[in-house]
Amino acid sequence: MQLNPMSEIRAIAEACRRECLPASARLLWRVLFDCANDRQKWNADTNTYDWPDDFFPIDNAELTANSALEKRALLEARNRLKQIGVIDFKPGENNRRPAKYKILYLTGCRCKNVPANVPANVPAQVPANVPAHDTAVVPISKDIDIETEKRNTVTLSNSSSSSNNAHAREAGRLQQTYIDAQGEERPCRFDGAFLTSATVRRAVANRILLARFTGDYDDDTALERMVDMLRDGMAPELMEDCIGQFRSLRMYMAHLHRLFVARGYERARDEMEMRSCLEQAGGNERLARYLYKNSGRAAVNEA
Repeated sequence: MQLNPMSEIRAIAEACRRECLPASARLLWRVLFDCANDRQKWNADTNTYDWPDDFFPIDNAELTANSALEKRALLEARNRLKQIGVIDFKPGENNRRPAKYKILYLTGCRCKNVPANVPANVPAQVPANVPAHDTAVVPISKDIDIETEKRNTVTLSNSSSSSNNAHAREAGRLQQTYIDAQGEERPCRFDGAFLTSATVRRAVANRILLARFTGDYDDDTALERMVDMLRDGMAPELMEDCIGQFRSLRMYMAHLHRLFVARGYERARDEMEMRSCLEQAGGNERLARYLYKNSGRAAVNEA
């Protein structure tokens, strides 16, 4: 099975959100995914590694050590994953035989026995009747304004709106550094894509939560709150730095909120919201204050 790990993680994150999976099930899937990653085998035909697409044994002790889940929580989590169709398993026999697991990948393709080289029967030369410069025969419409087309062309690097760019500047994300919890400047480990895509923000928050947190999942809304903070410009590095210090998600989220306020993300967010209201009001400050007061952001701040 040929697989892009990031595509699979994003797909499972969306499935978890859609099925409202508990954090324990999401954590167990990530542990199983890491176990599958460790069991990749080299495929000489394709010059790539094949992910296991059949059952492979995993001892409960290995799952418990890597997930920090108790036995009952582990059994409930794997049953839930099987119900939504992302894994399958065969129970073990006490201490004689470990359980076997199979990941039902949401992405990927089977590309076994595909030759790495070009087939021998491919013509070595291009037929004589093929035009040497095919672009020369493509008509150019007189109605097309080339300069306008250039201005309207949007690439991945500039796809964010001007408001996103302004937000990134407020949060320091257009530079290559961020300010850590001790107030020191450090190099960024994440790119700025999380500022432009809700899907990427969810994937980043999910990666931080599942890969780094080893405590008790006592806050079911933690992932959504992390996504909200990322949307408002908080550096994902700052989230990742402190996650290992807490055994409780509730305490971790409280700490993140304090950092959010102390590092100026809350102020930058409110200033951007106010500027947006001012633009909507056509420069009328009184109307802008009224719009801001009645916005959802202001209601959250007052609460």
